[in-house]
Amino acid sequence: MAKQSKLSQRIGFFVGILVFVLVLLMKTPTGMEVGAKITIGLLLWMAIWWATEAVPLPITSLLPLLIFPLFKVISAKDIAKSYMSQEIMLFVGGFFISEALEESGLHERLSLFLINKIGTSPKRIILAFMIAVGFISMWISNTTATVMALPIALSIIEFYKELIKKEGLNVDTTPGEFKFATALMLGVAFAASIGGMGTPIGTPPNIIFLSMAKQMFPNAPTLSFLEFSKFGILFIIFFLPFTWFMLTSVFFKPGFAGLKESREIFANELKKLGKMLIKEKVVLTVFLITVFLWIFRTDIDFGNFTIKGWSNILGISKYVHDSTVAILAALLLYIIPVDFKKGETVLNAESVKKLPWDIILIFGGGLAIADAMVSTKVADYVGSKLTFLSGVNLLWVIALIGGIGFLIAQFTSHTSATSIFMPIAGAVAVAAKIHPYLVMLPTTFAISLAFSLPASTPPNVVVMTGDYVKVKDMLKAGFIIGFLGLIILVFYMYFVGIPLLNIANMPY
Repeated sequence: MAKQSKLSQRIGFFVGILVFVLVLLMKTPTGMEVGAKITIGLLLWMAIWWATEAVPLPITSLLPLLIFPLFKVISAKDIAKSYMSQEIMLFVGGFFISEALEESGLHERLSLFLINKIGTSPKRIILAFMIAVGFISMWISNTTATVMALPIALSIIEFYKELIKKEGLNVDTTPGEFKFATALMLGVAFAASIGGMGTPIGTPPNIIFLSMAKQMFPNAPTLSFLEFSKFGILFIIFFLPFTWFMLTSVFFKPGFAGLKESREIFANELKKLGKMLIKEKVVLTVFLITVFLWIFRTDIDFGNFTIKGWSNILGISKYVHDSTVAILAALLLYIIPVDFKKGETVLNAESVKKLPWDIILIFGGGLAIADAMVSTKVADYVGSKLTFLSGVNLLWVIALIGGIGFLIAQFTSHTSATSIFMPIAGAVAVAAKIHPYLVMLPTTFAISLAFSLPASTPPNVVVMTGDYVKVKDMLKAGFIIGFLGLIILVFYMYFVGIPLLNIANMPY
């Protein structure tokens, strides 16, 4: 497999460059700017390198900084701005909040508390893990949420194996055959991916969508933290239990009843943490304040009355953004002391060094392409060639683009897939004469539903280390649940998303 990977990387390296050169040598189509042709060629080049990982993903993301200035498409000064937008700053602030949750151990306390409050049967334990991981992954990286839950889940599996053996139950507990363990491991991985959809900072594709939508359609109102979260959390509230039901009642029925001793494990683990430390209290306070400021930054309209957002009350609504709140939270975590004598704060200089620059550069590369597509009018040109989509039922348009994104994301990183597909989704929406959010938003979620293979998303890789999941089981359950989720998502967007976000009346 390693040899095949290296071979695909080598082939991808040369194919990417070759495709770009061939596009340059082609005659520029009538009605298309030369800069638009160069942009399309670069998008294909980056897509091939991203998909094959011919060079590290963040290095591929730097190509716009080289190619656009050399070919006089966009100046170096202007293209560099794409790599540090307000949405990227939201991600940076969100990362520091995530780091504080991990550093303080608050994320573990919250997850154990949730798990401890839900029943003792095998199915309920799986549900408890999924709710805990799903909630935590709304605020920290999906991978970290999975890593956090893995040792606790493995200890539960070992505990059940001992009790099953002790009571002489006829249950196969060998790795790969123990259905409870398989359902629990997959439940943790899938819940991490699903939970990431809940907030703008939950997973990189969400930030990419918000950033590219702003770049490509500056006249469209930016979805606030609250608006995006309303859409995401409502979907999670329905889809997470659905996933749990499919795992525990369709694919991997545990095959044994609940064992009362299992509650003792969670209670004991919670006791081991002791009383909440000052560091945890500081993080919890800052976290709650941050969420409050995110939710109430803009006006909340209830029809009969409106709650004025604090940015409007202060007269600074045009100057602040959700990233402003995120950076405020980061600063507080760096300056509020948790030990006056030692001068210790929650975050320190080492925390800055952990900033995921690779993800930030991938964001920037995608935004640079989106910016070029606007300035060179690629979207307009592509839209003019897709006029046949005008009048096509919205459900089919969402299903088509979301479905393609869903399939491609099975084999490449969700971040790369979103960077590639957001410009396409926006162009298709323009061609179909529908609001871009109606295609771009569900496509973003469809990509996050791609969790069929270990390569699809990091949480899948993490749970594979436990030896309780076979690839064929992950493929079968992941693809069917993800595909059904795609169908649900299409109708959810149409019947819930449009009225919930009032998209029909949004300009663009």
